[in-house]
Amino acid sequence: MKKSLFFLVITLSTLTFFCGLNTIFAKKSGGTFIKVIENEPATLDYLFGKDFGALTTLTNLYNTLLTYDYNFDLHPELAESWKISK
Repeated sequence: MKKSLFFLVITLSTLTFFCGLNTIFAKKSGGTFIKVIENEPATLDYLFGKDFGALTTLTNLYNTLLTYDYNFDLHPELAESWKISK
């Protein structure tokens, strides 16, 4: 009886301790987002940046007229409207 009570107290205190750690180390919202890229971009000119490091950086620096969604449908980003000429 004493052994099972002791085990129960130890188990509950351990669970309480680890649940408390979760609230202490929980991430706070806001702040600075840091993304690591493989290599430094060779240029910040969108026309000449063709390597992966440059494209990753430049797509976060510059907006385009149109953008694609996950279904590859075009949506306006900077453009307010557009029409396709024949």
